[in-house]
Amino acid sequence: MLALRVDSSKLPPGRASPTNAVGLLWSMRRIGTRWQVKTAASTSQTSRAGFIFTRVATTLAVYLFVDFLVSMPPPDPSLVQISKASLFSLHELTTEDIIFRVSMTIAYWVSTGVLVLFMNNLGAIVSVLLNLSTPEDCLPLFGSFLDAFTVRRFWGVTWHQMFRSFLTGHADLVVGNCLPFLPRHSLVARYTRLFIAFFISGAIHYRADQLMGVPHSENGAIFFFMLHALVIMMEDSIAPAVSAVLPLSVRRVLGLFWVLIFFVWSTPAWSYANTRVGNDAVSLLPVRLIGPRVAQYLNATRDIPLICSANMTLFGMIH
Repeated sequence: MLALRVDSSKLPPGRASPTNAVGLLWSMRRIGTRWQVKTAASTSQTSRAGFIFTRVATTLAVYLFVDFLVSMPPPDPSLVQISKASLFSLHELTTEDIIFRVSMTIAYWVSTGVLVLFMNNLGAIVSVLLNLSTPEDCLPLFGSFLDAFTVRRFWGVTWHQMFRSFLTGHADLVVGNCLPFLPRHSLVARYTRLFIAFFISGAIHYRADQLMGVPHSENGAIFFFMLHALVIMMEDSIAPAVSAVLPLSVRRVLGLFWVLIFFVWSTPAWSYANTRVGNDAVSLLPVRLIGPRVAQYLNATRDIPLICSANMTLFGMIH
């Protein structure tokens, strides 16, 4: 539906052909068009051979990392039970629960990002090899994590923007057609679009979790994403006051701690349910390179504390 609204005269030179119009549907970040999402800035030009070599090396490293992850044993079930994911009974958590919660959250988002990077790199390598794309069409997938000093910036600047056009486009359609009386640039319209976009994202992840076996009563995907939309609105409301009091350097440091704390607090409400399902992530990898040796080593040192669940991470990777 969104493609029907594109005026070919607004496309870059050479991209107005039917072939490129179809290609635009698969360009989820709309690279090279006026609708390009806010993501990492374009890098310096590189040769096709240099691009392929760099991406292949990165992808191999990512594959080894995933192979390592799936070799990790699942966590103790007592650490991921429903009560441990509570957002409002934190006083009931033990020191072990808190340590696991922090390490699990970091591992969850790092490994999820790594998996998304792996899939994106595969597509970019094949596309450039077949001369369907140029290296300039394949911009870095993630922004700097040092720029994620607010929850809004994490989702809008740092995290991959693969679904941004899809989510905001449908939010625009809903607001424009169902709520035409709202001025487009009004505060109400702006936050209505924000909540609709996060709701759609939550609904997509909710269904994905259902397909993995997460029961309805434990599925926290929609709640998680709507909570983040609410916090973004709260951040926006206090941002002017904070900016007036603190310099940017201080806001960056404090903001990074704030985002980490918020994600550690909110992520278990969604992610722990994936862990309890206990899906086998090993089946995702066609070839094991280092995994068997890692598993053998872990079996020989069972007293090593566990920090994350590979199954939870791999089956919760679409964000």
